[in-house]
Amino acid sequence: MELLRLSDTVPADAISRAKLFGITVTTAATCLLLQYVLGPLLMPVLLPKYSRLSVGDKVDWNSRIISSIHATVLTVSCTYVVFHSSLWMSPVFGYSKVLMAMCAFCVGYIIADTLVICVHWKNLGGISWLIHHSTTGIACAITALTGLYSFFMAYRLMAEFSTPFVNQRVFLERLGIPKTSKIAFFNGLALAGSFCLCRIMTIPVYWLVVYNFSFSTEWVALGRGTYCLFVFPIPLDTLNLLWFYKIVRGALKVLNLRNEEKTGDKLNGDSVGNVEKLD
Repeated sequence: MELLRLSDTVPADAISRAKLFGITVTTAATCLLLQYVLGPLLMPVLLPKYSRLSVGDKVDWNSRIISSIHATVLTVSCTYVVFHSSLWMSPVFGYSKVLMAMCAFCVGYIIADTLVICVHWKNLGGISWLIHHSTTGIACAITALTGLYSFFMAYRLMAEFSTPFVNQRVFLERLGIPKTSKIAFFNGLALAGSFCLCRIMTIPVYWLVVYNFSFSTEWVALGRGTYCLFVFPIPLDTLNLLWFYKIVRGALKVLNLRNEEKTGDKLNGDSVGNVEKLD
């Protein structure tokens, strides 16, 4: 209730809640249409190997295509909001129409993706994903409904920059491309680099901004609304650190495999050379 009271501070020309609700519903419906209708129809034409995938892998593939589209739109929009607006000056009470629309867009995607995960739990399920989706979805809904936390939300949502590389890794695996191949190797580098840049290195920056904000008059005006600055980021930061640990561990395994392959090729080359000398 206190947050709804504070939402009275949003501009008079702010996007109405009815329009935001429409964006959410339209996004959710579009995602489900892509997942169950357009994806199965178009993918076999665009990628013949798609037809060879199992039913579970096809569901996962379609879900990741939608995830990549969502992440790209969100990253571009939120990067624009963070670097081309004055939200730095008022991280909580500053208002951005673009950010509000993106929050509604994100909620719609999360609703659809959560439904898909629950229906296909055997293939897609995971407690970590439910924690991620519920935390992000509720945070975006609060921002969309109240118009608050614009800068903080835009800053956190830029983390989606790494998502297309995560999905690309799975696509390559599904197509049977070895992890040690060049395309998989460079995608792995892009994945590790982008994940570190937008999900790990941003953690201390976020908490520094929150710390500095705690000395402002807006902090006092926000009241119990300051809890939102802690309740939602903490589980997301924990998940990101856990996922980054797994990414680094996987990257080290791939590097070891590549080194073993190079060593093996060199030994084979030396053996051939020795045989030729003996001949």
